[in-house]
Amino acid sequence: MLVVIGALAGSTAWGFANRSSAEKWRDRSEAADTRLTDSLDRVEASSADVEDARERLRDLAAEKAGETDRNRILSEIVSQAPDVTSALRDCQQETTSLTNDILDAIGDPTADIAAIQARIRDVNGICEDALAASNALEDSIDELGS
Repeated sequence: MLVVIGALAGSTAWGFANRSSAEKWRDRSEAADTRLTDSLDRVEASSADVEDARERLRDLAAEKAGETDRNRILSEIVSQAPDVTSALRDCQQETTSLTNDILDAIGDPTADIAAIQARIRDVNGICEDALAASNALEDSIDELGS
């Protein structure tokens, strides 16, 4: 009977030891699960931060591309403006000169009408070129506003 009691006592002690060991392993497992969950939460937060940074980089790249286009258009406008000004000035001066020639020819029986008509065609060509240059400049300015 002593052997049975001893066996029961030993089994009970061994059961308590195993239970204690199992509880320690369970506590360790729960702690590891908590650490793993915390780590996964940090990874998710970091992934979200990385995605936000990527989105911001895409936005900045698009903004830079827009600024590059804007600078190109401004450059075109700056280069076109003197040519347009010169073409319009030529048109105005030639028109004024032609008007004076026409006024001088009125009532002058010796006036060379064919020469005046040729001048009218030339001045029209000069003014059409000035208008085309002006329209191109306006298009560039409109593109800047888009």
